[in-house]
Amino acid sequence: EDEIQEILSDLLEKLAHKTKTIKNRRYAALQEMSKEEGYFSESEMMKREPNLYEQLVGQYLTETERRLVNGDCDYDPGEGSFANILLQGIEKDRVEQLRKDQKKDEGPDLEDDEDISEESNENGQLFPKVPNSFRKQWGNFEDEDSQPAGCSGEPSKKPKKQKYVTAEERQLLKD
Repeated sequence: EDEIQEILSDLLEKLAHKTKTIKNRRYAALQEMSKEEGYFSESEMMKREPNLYEQLVGQYLTETERRLVNGDCDYDPGEGSFANILLQGIEKDRVEQLRKDQKKDEGPDLEDDEDISEESNENGQLFPKVPNSFRKQWGNFEDEDSQPAGCSGEPSKKPKKQKYVTAEERQLLKD
């Protein structure tokens, strides 16, 4: 019985060390990736998740910064070979296609709201990029059916009679 206990304790200890070793290995790989400036660089993150990058970072870029990030700068002949230029163009097309796919995956409602908000910018609204679905006012109901009686915009046709509770009825309710 002592042998079984010893074997079990050794196995449990190895298992605990194994999970810790795996976590340490993952942490070391993360540290290595962050040192290399490859995986966590701004351009790589933009390539992996272009739509998320646009939502979180891209909206705050100036036009010149946007051109620098997208690589729309003037071509320098000494910059690279023809193959590199072709590969950059292919990569740019792939990122653009990925961005379109991600926008499509987010749902058609967002695209419709963006179109509406672009039109409202021409009308001179204060926050043109806010979708119309978020422009509801506090206290308004989405469906007229869900409004309580007497809360619709039109006056009610029949005023409700209020029934008063007499003192005797109150006493009965208390008992």
